[in-house]
Parts: sequence; C-alpha cells; structure tokens
Amino acid sequence: MGITGLLPFLEQATRNCNISEFRGATVAVDSYCWLHKGATACADILARGEDTDVYVNFCMKYVKMLQKFDIKVILVFDGNHLPAKALTEKRRRETRKNAKVRAAELLRLGKKDEAWNFLRQSVDITPLMAFNLIKECRRNNIDCIVAPYESDSQLAYLNLKGIADVIITEDSDLLVFGCSKVFFKMDINGNGRLVDKEKIAVCMKMKPDNYSFDKFRYMCILSGCDYLDSIHGVGLKKALKFFSMTAETDPLKFLDKVPRYLNLKNQVVNEEYKENFMVADATFRHQIVYDPLARKLTYLTDPAVSGTRPEYCRNAGKFLDENIAFQVAVGNLNPYSYEKYDDWSPSGNWSSSLHSIWSSNYVKKISRRAQKEIDKMENLKLESIQAIKQNKLETEKKIVDEVQAFKFESQLDIYYSKSKCNQLVYSKKEERSEEENMNLEVIKDEPHNIEKQESTLYKENSCEEEFVKDKSPILNKKFINPFLKKKLSKFNSVEIDEKVIVRSKYFHSKSEEICYEQEKIKEDVKILYEKNNDTVSLPTKRKYSFEEKEYKVDENTAGSDLLIDSSCNAIDSKSFATLSQPIMKSSKKPKLSRCRSVGLSVTSHKQQTLQVFFANMNAKKN
Repeated sequence: MGITGLLPFLEQATRNCNISEFRGATVAVDSYCWLHKGATACADILARGEDTDVYVNFCMKYVKMLQKFDIKVILVFDGNHLPAKALTEKRRRETRKNAKVRAAELLRLGKKDEAWNFLRQSVDITPLMAFNLIKECRRNNIDCIVAPYESDSQLAYLNLKGIADVIITEDSDLLVFGCSKVFFKMDINGNGRLVDKEKIAVCMKMKPDNYSFDKFRYMCILSGCDYLDSIHGVGLKKALKFFSMTAETDPLKFLDKVPRYLNLKNQVVNEEYKENFMVADATFRHQIVYDPLARKLTYLTDPAVSGTRPEYCRNAGKFLDENIAFQVAVGNLNPYSYEKYDDWSPSGNWSSSLHSIWSSNYVKKISRRAQKEIDKMENLKLESIQAIKQNKLETEKKIVDEVQAFKFESQLDIYYSKSKCNQLVYSKKEERSEEENMNLEVIKDEPHNIEKQESTLYKENSCEEEFVKDKSPILNKKFINPFLKKKLSKFNSVEIDEKVIVRSKYFHSKSEEICYEQEKIKEDVKILYEKNNDTVSLPTKRKYSFEEKEYKVDENTAGSDLLIDSSCNAIDSKSFATLSQPIMKSSKKPKLSRCRSVGLSVTSHKQQTLQVFFANMNAKKN
C-alpha cells in the first residue's frame, strides 16, 4: 500500500506535531485507514459475518477529537477500483483469502495469538461498512464524500483546490499526487508526523534550480507503485541516484539510460514498459474525481493543459452520468454495483446554517493560523501606508523648515552685508576722509601711483569687511577641528628678512667653523697686502694640494717668490706670519676612525710644518 520506503526517505521533510496546530482549519481524512484500524478490534466478529458497530465507534472517537480542536472534518471514502490497480487488487484478495484460511487452521490447533494476527490480515472493508459510518456522520452533521474511484486522488483534489488544508492518511501515495501537507500516524491524542511538500527537495539532495516535483513523481514510479512494478533491482535510492546523474525530463528518453547509468546487467527497458510508465504517470496526474462545489466529475488536473496524450489516460477512470455520480458521492449508491442504500439529500436534510461542502453557498472556512497571517498582512499594509504618510509629512515639514531657514539666512545676509558692515566701515571712512583727500591731491602730481593707491584702499576695505565678519560670532560659525590638539593660532608668526642668513646651531659642524675662520683670514691677508707691497717667498719642503682654481700673476711680480692665494693676491712674509693656519691641504689623507666613516676630520696641530711654527713665532715678536 503506497510507495515502499517513502516515509523513511522523507525523514528530513517530516516533523512531529499535534493536529491542534491546525485549529480552525479544514481536514480531509482517508476514512478507510480508520476503518481498517477499527476493524482489527473486531476481526473475529467480522470473520464470522456478524454485525457490529465497533469500527464505527472507533472512527467517531477520532472525529470528536478533531472537533474538540475546532477543526472541520471531511471524511473521504474509496469508490470503484481503477483498471490500473486490477493486478494490485487481485493480489490483495488472494492475500486476504490465504490469511483467512491460515487463521482457521491455527484456531483448530489452539494457537489463538498467531491466529489473531492472520485474522486482522484477512479483514476486508466493504462498501456496507463504509455506509454505516456515513450514516453516523450524517447524524452528527459531518461532511462525507465517496470518490468515484480512489480516495487518494479525491483527497488530493480537495487539498489542491483549497477546500482542505491538511490530509490525514496512512498511505504514502498522497505525496505523489501532490498534496501540500500530509499528516501520518495520528493517534487518539492528535499526535503524528507531518510531511511538508516544500521540503522534499532537501530529501532528494538537489538544488532548487535542478529540482522539480515531476522528478519526484518519476522517481516514485520508477521505484515501484500501485500502478506499475519497478525494474528489477531498482528502489528509491537507485532511482534517486539515476535522476541525480541525468538532466533529461522526458520519460521516453531517460528510461533507455537507466540500465547503463545504474550498471544493471541483462536489463532492457522495452517499449511496453515505457508506455506503462507514461500511463502510470497520467493516472497520478489526471485521475477522475468529484467536485462537490460544482457537483460534477472532473480531472485532478486537465490533461489538455499539460499536453498529455489521451491514450495515456485510459486507466484514469471514466466519466459517469451526473445523477449517478452525485448519488455515489453522497453515499446513496454502492460504488461497485450501484446498488441503492439510501435516498438522502444534503439540500433537503441539512439546514442552511451548517458549513457544509454540499451547500450551494459554501465558503471555505479559514483556519486560525491562516486568519492570523491574513490579519498580519493587513496590519503590515496599514503600517506601511501610515509610514509612507508619515514620511511624506516629515519631508514636507522639512522642506518648509528649509525654505524658512533659507529666507531667514538671506534676510540676515542683507542686514549683514549692507547695514552692519556699512555702518562699521563708514564710521572709519569718515575719520580718515581728510587724510585720503590729502593723499589724492598728492597723487594728482604722481599719476603712476594712482593704481597702487586704489589697490591699497580696496585691500583696506576688504580687510575691514573681514574684520566685521570675524567679530560676528552669530552670523559666522567658525569650523573647529575637534582632532586638532594645539591651536596654532595662539603662536605669533615670526617674519624674517630673506637677506639675513642665520646659522643653525643644531646643524653647524666644526668643519664649517674652520672654513669660516679661513675665509676671515683671507680677508685679513688682503688688507695686509694692500698696506705692505713687500713679498716673501715660501720655501717648500713638503708637497701641498691647493684648491683647484686658476691663478694669475702680474708681470711685475713674475720674478719674485710669491705665495698666491685663491683670490689671486700675493702675500709677503710679514703678512704670511699672521696666518694661524695656511690655506692648503695635505696630500696625505687623515686616518678616520672605524665608527666615523663619513665626514672630514679637523687637521691636528702636529701636522703643521716648521715654517708655519716659526712664522707664528715671528708674528708674536712683531
């Protein structure tokens, strides 16, 4: 019954819950599941062919439990057998017959416990048993509907059309028909397992872009269902593996790839299996059901819209006469033999106050959860509308405030630029008007100074205007940098003449002092040479490296021994004695220490020549 292993496969899409979560909703129930459970309690009585109402009372307990949670109940019963399930029904009849024979043998042997198990398997729910439950439901004003064929497709139709919010059943085929929410294994307290259609993609481990409900249905049919047997060795896991490997969606094309993709040796998919596969798919999609609102037979989904061939719908059922279909749907006729059980009419026996699917003015009952969602959406709409209005008012108010502020600032600018500034500046202009008149008379004599005088006057006026702005803290808001630690405006600026050169004591080295002293000595030598024309020759015993400059000698002093300095001036012996240090450099480089590899070292006194020493002595005597 159903798809083998489908509920464990959908474990990730299943959760435990109580039916009270759907308080105020409409629930459609697969009544034959409750009848099978109730019949097991009186299997021995039914096996003997005796009448009993145990199974009816069992079903009514569940109905009253649902009504306690303010849930509207619709009981759905099976109708005639489909041609597609002829083989399945034949197997079930043989199983029940064998179980009944086995139970009788065990009872003769005195094995009551084992016999009881076989008695439960031998129970068959007849249309008369279903009619007994329907009559009890009519007394309690509970809606019942008998499907023209299978109850699974009828339940799916009620769910897809929005008449029922949840389906209660034990048959996993309901998921293949496309029901959104199916409640399995419900106990007398309302606890059970809820499977959500939207989470099936998670169980198939497919991305939302690759998943489609058609793939799920194809997988279930390929693994084996009531309408078609599976390929030998193919179950749900292998079927899922195959559909994860292929992107083909046409059954006539992807069925040829099944043996090759799944490594099924000696397995061939023939044309007959392909056709049966398409027929089974059409039976799930386009089975004939009864519409209680329109009171006529219809397809679960229209095959013309989906493009299904008519020959594939041969097992989906046949259309009956409207009157016969209606009498079967309300439970007055036997769905197999069309034997008449009753002549009950929903319009004549029920009052119009009842919320029934058979009433002409039926309106679907909205569940409390759905009503809360609707109210929530309406509240959100109202809040959004109010927010839009509030934002509109705020923006309008902001615009008005900005316009008023702009007008106020423009008025202040007028007062600032004309009245205040002119008053302050004009008072100062009157004070110095006499001085300016005096200056203008002088400027007439000097026309080249007119432009300069006008520029100075313009600068003074602009400075006065800036002075006014600086003195107005209200009209001029100064920008203050909060990250500035020191106010540089406190420090007075120092102006230095560009002609004055100041030596820094921090970056002044001793070598620079020596060079500076040498330059002073040169100037002193020039002065001495001008006073004394006598020159002295300088004996040279050691080589010296003079600065690389061109020297010129006069013709008068060409024959004499003269010392020529860098400024092309001859120096006599007397003036040379005044030199504390000669203007020459030793060719021998001074040794530098290891740590001081850069820079010049001062020439030591030991490196001075004897001539320099005696020259200094002579200078002291003089």
